[in-house]
Amino acid sequence: MKKQILIVTFFIVAFLAGTINAFAQVDDAQLDAAVASCPVPAVLNCGTADALHPLPGESYTYDIDIVNGNTIHWFVTTDVNVIASAALTTSHEAVGGTYVLNAGTAVAGTATYDDGTNTGDVLGVQWNYFSPGTTVLLVAFVVDAAGCTNNIEAYKIEPVFNFVLEIAALEDDGTIQNPAASKECVSPVQSATFDGTNLVMDYGDNYIFYIVSAANWVHSWDPTFVAPTSAGGSAVGTVEWAYADEAHLTTTTWNTDATPVLASHWGVSSVGASGQCIVLRVNIDHSNANEMIAAETYTTGVDGVMYNAATSDYSNGDLADLDDGGSGNCVNTITDDADYIITPRPDINAVTPTPFIPKN
Repeated sequence: MKKQILIVTFFIVAFLAGTINAFAQVDDAQLDAAVASCPVPAVLNCGTADALHPLPGESYTYDIDIVNGNTIHWFVTTDVNVIASAALTTSHEAVGGTYVLNAGTAVAGTATYDDGTNTGDVLGVQWNYFSPGTTVLLVAFVVDAAGCTNNIEAYKIEPVFNFVLEIAALEDDGTIQNPAASKECVSPVQSATFDGTNLVMDYGDNYIFYIVSAANWVHSWDPTFVAPTSAGGSAVGTVEWAYADEAHLTTTTWNTDATPVLASHWGVSSVGASGQCIVLRVNIDHSNANEMIAAETYTTGVDGVMYNAATSDYSNGDLADLDDGGSGNCVNTITDDADYIITPRPDINAVTPTPFIPKN
């Protein structure tokens, strides 16, 4: 009998310990699982893109047909005097420079870039963004087989800009939050200690997450965040970000908005219309200030500026992300934001007797 009592007692203690431990856990500082999917960036009509009006980072081909020709020297120049005194300009823009992100067979086509011996008549180019008011010419300089005469044609390149962001609240399990069925409940009470007068509380903290998808950008973009506020008085930490494919790892580096988002993380030099994602996190510390017996909504905003190849920085406000300004008008003055909902803890009200010990 004593043995049975001991076994039952041990079972009850173990059960209670497990129950207490389950409710005493601190919210993880990273996602519990890998991101399931990225939100699809909005499609804006900010200008019709084609080979003469290219989107930065997209691949375009330039196809010509020549008669009585041999070599085709393809190059990009900002020199308006493409030929002067029968001499071809030597001002040719390099791949990876201000205007040309990539060019040649590595992109598409049969032609090599800035090669006087090339015979390919289809050139592939990926462009950086630059002001459409800048004179940028794609030149095809053709020499005949005998090398005794030549001809020239040129395209004027005027890029369009369509850098967009999309943000959504993200559950701990890596799925996008459904506002009507939030899975994020407020942290369990971490401690409650009677000090002789008050019940001193620690209501714990929550890490909340958002996912941001960025589309149509080259090289990198510089984020700026608008932190949420707490209606109940919880302390709100700094907004940090990590690459979406790493946000569930305990070894993940979380960055502030002083660190740009790099296309090279995904092994590319540009990101197209499908976008690539980062995850944001914010610590919400309830401490003893916010019992959170009502649901709270936390609104976080994000803006971004694309890298400017001409100045190697993010100082050009014209490269800020675009939003729909209404009536088909694209503007760069709107902050993208998303709401995150934390559901409340139970509300306990004294009926008889009253009152409860005051909380502090």
